[in-house]
Amino acid sequence: MMLAIGIAVIVTSLGHGIGSLLRMDAGFFPMLLGAGAILLGLAITLRHRLFPAHSDEADTPLPETIDWAERWHRLRPMLLVPLGIAAFAALLETAAC
Repeated sequence: MMLAIGIAVIVTSLGHGIGSLLRMDAGFFPMLLGAGAILLGLAITLRHRLFPAHSDEADTPLPETIDWAERWHRLRPMLLVPLGIAAFAALLETAAC
């Protein structure tokens, strides 16, 4: 996924012009971010191929009851981070000095 995002960002940034190190155009920084995403994707892929994760899930029996506290603990960041970003965006105009 990171490789695909990086490639898409680089292709998109080519349309904005890159410029040079002395006179950077609008596509220079997105190009760097896309290259970083590609490098991160390659690092993740290589790490996964060289050191595969061992899964013991096949031997673990399913729990008889649902641990709602554990489930909330796992879902909380996925819910609250987007809500925090949305609150920031909604309050940006009214909170600006």
